[in-house]
Amino acid sequence: MSAVRIALANQKGGVGKTTSSIELAACFSQKKNKVLVVDLEQQMDTTKYSGGNYHLPGIYEALSGTISPKDAIQRLPEFDILSASPKLSKADDEFSKPTDVLKLKKVLNSVDDDYDFIFIDTNPGRNRLLNMAYIASDYLIIPTDVDDGSVDGIRSVFADLEEYKEAEWSNAEVLGVIFTRVENTGMHRYQEEQIQEILNEKAPDAFLMKVRKGIAATECKSEGTSMQVGKPTSNPASDYRKIANKILDLLTKE
Repeated sequence: MSAVRIALANQKGGVGKTTSSIELAACFSQKKNKVLVVDLEQQMDTTKYSGGNYHLPGIYEALSGTISPKDAIQRLPEFDILSASPKLSKADDEFSKPTDVLKLKKVLNSVDDDYDFIFIDTNPGRNRLLNMAYIASDYLIIPTDVDDGSVDGIRSVFADLEEYKEAEWSNAEVLGVIFTRVENTGMHRYQEEQIQEILNEKAPDAFLMKVRKGIAATECKSEGTSMQVGKPTSNPASDYRKIANKILDLLTKE
């Protein structure tokens, strides 16, 4: 049985894609699933904060065909990873042929029988790597925060996905939105209403779930662990476990 592929995407940076990728992967792994994380971000935050080594061959080499994807996978204490590297900054130039947009899908096809779930942390901005993730994924989850640009990022994800579905390049569906670093303020409540309106229009069955603001994620990043290991009783860690359970419930029903 092939792995379920879930991309974390929002064209705005700083909204919690990296934290969400690490925490969901850790939650699913703790439930005895075999989990692979693919770090497509040239800043390499997911690789660094999960204890991976970005100096070793990773997703760039796998996409380039200079190494077998299985040989590029690093086995970490919490999950496996195809690490990022600064070389990903060259992706738009090096993977410029029309069919190159299928490269990530081919890489994952070669490894997904070994996993139950694959989480893809995407780069902010519309670029070749994000397009690869749209095509390679079964589902998308959109992390966002209170900034207005994040809501625009949600709309952009839906627009991009509709374009690829019309071209029959992708069948991915938006599974839900994770509203990160939430506080009990009027601004956050207003933003939540705005996000829900978008989902009601674009994806009525998608979830909207919140992660409370806290310093646990920052503390755990310096230790190279997830909050599920480093700060399991923190509010954000608990919120991510609830989101993981929701995702599993939705996927079980399909």
